[in-house]
Amino acid sequence: MNLYSFVRKMQVQLKVLDNIWQNNGPQVADSIKQAAGLQAPYKYLLLEKAPAHQSQPINQYNGNGS
Repeated sequence: MNLYSFVRKMQVQLKVLDNIWQNNGPQVADSIKQAAGLQAPYKYLLLEKAPAHQSQPINQYNGNGS
């Protein structure tokens, strides 16, 4: 069984496939936007949040295929 098959099997078993994203554009209610984001047990991760250093290009396309 390859990794994709394994993940797919786990998704089915966990019923993750029932999670359908729809109507999630700018018309979403403010209450939903406020509730979005990290769950409470993981908010401590925000304490370590820092901008990327200039020498670490992130999500940049340099035009040479890499």
